[in-house]
Amino acid sequence: MKMESIKSALTWEPLVSVVINFYNERDNVDMAPACLCEQTYKNFEVILVDDSSTDGTAEEIIRRYGGKLPRLRVIRIDKPLGLRPARRKGVMVAKGDIIVTLDLHTLFDKDFLKKVVHFFQEDSTLGAVGPLVLPYGERWFIKGDKLTALFLFVLIKKILKGYKYAPGTAAAYRRDLLERIGFLSNGELMEDIDASWKISSLGFNVKISEDLIVYHKSPYGSFAGWLLRKLNEGKRLFIVFLNYPQKVVYPQLLIRLLFLPSLAIVLLLLGELTIPVFTILAGLILLSYGLAIMTLIRKISKITKYEVKPSWLFFHIINLILQILMSSFGFYLCMLAKIFRLKCKVD
Repeated sequence: MKMESIKSALTWEPLVSVVINFYNERDNVDMAPACLCEQTYKNFEVILVDDSSTDGTAEEIIRRYGGKLPRLRVIRIDKPLGLRPARRKGVMVAKGDIIVTLDLHTLFDKDFLKKVVHFFQEDSTLGAVGPLVLPYGERWFIKGDKLTALFLFVLIKKILKGYKYAPGTAAAYRRDLLERIGFLSNGELMEDIDASWKISSLGFNVKISEDLIVYHKSPYGSFAGWLLRKLNEGKRLFIVFLNYPQKVVYPQLLIRLLFLPSLAIVLLLLGELTIPVFTILAGLILLSYGLAIMTLIRKISKITKYEVKPSWLFFHIINLILQILMSSFGFYLCMLAKIFRLKCKVD
């Protein structure tokens, strides 16, 4: 690239459209909107998509931040559509060259948009970029989620590069590429994975960066809610599997295959193992897994520039076992529904 072109790209200040869709999140109005008010990059618009909230979420955001959020627009939906269709509506009316989708219940630093723009400035082949998304909260299952999220981030970034995707929690896309792929999916297919992989198929790069960190408040307030979310993750995984069968080693599926205690459970159910032998075998596998993760903790900290607490390992292992059990149940539930032509609701 010529020096003049490089200088032109680095001085390019595109309009960024920030699309935030929500449903009944009045408790979270001081999260993403407050962060947007502090941004060092100023050339952006904010589009609020109110998916028929009944608690006055949009009104509260306008009351607190209406005079601070630039080019604020509000789209009100009469009948709840759900996350993906509501997000798609906001994206389709966005005017920016770069479109950022955000969950209302997120926190990020004042340079978030500046960093996003810089990624696109320095790489003309970049089609989408996403952050390291970390769970926000201190409950035990959220602590386990933190280490799981870091592990997955490193796995996808360093090993499974062909499976990179910008998470919809805080994804940034080139608008012209979204137009080429028909914008975001509004059905049961996870829109962030679908959009990222379609953009990759066009020959553009998809990047995930530890320089962008977004803290994501858990939408589940209880352990029961967390379990239900993991069940739904398994259902969504099945939809991804149906639409991208060539991606059979999708990271979430790969983890299930590599997590050997699940094999021990199968052998136990088949009667090939006695309970004492199963207990010893599962314990040894878990110990080996724990030691392997412990050796990775220092490397994960170095790669992500995020301090990992060794105490999270215990919660991570419990978290992972429950996650595999619940999401696998959701996956096979949808598979059976497909075989018998029944409806399987995917949230």
